[in-house]
Amino acid sequence: MERPEVDSIFAACVAALGNREFAHLLGVGIAIGEEVRLGGPAPGVPTDVFSVSKAVVAQGVGEAIRAGVFVSADETLTVPGPFGCRPTVRDLLWMTQPWRADPDMDDVERLPYDPLPEIVAALACTPGGSGRYVNAGMHLLIRELHHRTGNARAFIEQTVLAPAGVSLYGWEADPTGAPWGHAHLHLSVRDVLRIGTHWLGEGTPGGRQDRPTSPMPPESLPYAAGMWLGEGYELAAGWGGQCLMLVPARDAVLVALGDTGWNRDTNSDSLPHGWSSGRSLFERHALPALLH
Repeated sequence: MERPEVDSIFAACVAALGNREFAHLLGVGIAIGEEVRLGGPAPGVPTDVFSVSKAVVAQGVGEAIRAGVFVSADETLTVPGPFGCRPTVRDLLWMTQPWRADPDMDDVERLPYDPLPEIVAALACTPGGSGRYVNAGMHLLIRELHHRTGNARAFIEQTVLAPAGVSLYGWEADPTGAPWGHAHLHLSVRDVLRIGTHWLGEGTPGGRQDRPTSPMPPESLPYAAGMWLGEGYELAAGWGGQCLMLVPARDAVLVALGDTGWNRDTNSDSLPHGWSSGRSLFERHALPALLH
């Protein structure tokens, strides 16, 4: 893509940050080939990326498979669920693990004790389900990685973040010291842009295109290994508008992250009325030019 086109896309996205619906966004980052742009109020300030964390965890699990920590994605977890059922790594990554209930992770995070029993009690035993987006599954998966490596946070720092040139600002953990697998990794727009650029250049283990689910909420797209699969793009999306979008055919990475003002104790946020996501921003101002 020619530089004027990159500048045009970037300028349109930055200008849109002045709209009330995008006022919570800290910034945008766009990398197309060798051209990199960062803009907005605070693209270097770390924030909770919420469910974008799942893509990083999935990448870490892929690296664990490469390293032999897991034999394959079809290996079962060591922690049994009710009636002895054991999910596979793949079913948790692809959200095809059946659940009897969907644990409210806001409530689970407030527990003063190990939350694992609360999570596994919600599992159902039928393998290879049709797909249901359950946040608790990613925490179950990172707990298994934590058990096998001794320190899931350090393993992901070394195998996923450091190769992308990113240092970890923070990652909230459960009472056992395992980082939350579904959310609460803190990164900046600049960091996530570096991660996405590295993934485009190096490829991502785990084969997301191998077995995506049917479209399902909340993004209404097929899902596989921490990413939603759109027409011509892959998306990691988190509450509050957090967005990492890869457009492989155009060698493009698009990032938007916001400050939600979320308070766990009061379960409140400071998002403006009528706020919109980074995905909406890029669908209006970037994807039409990239995918035309």
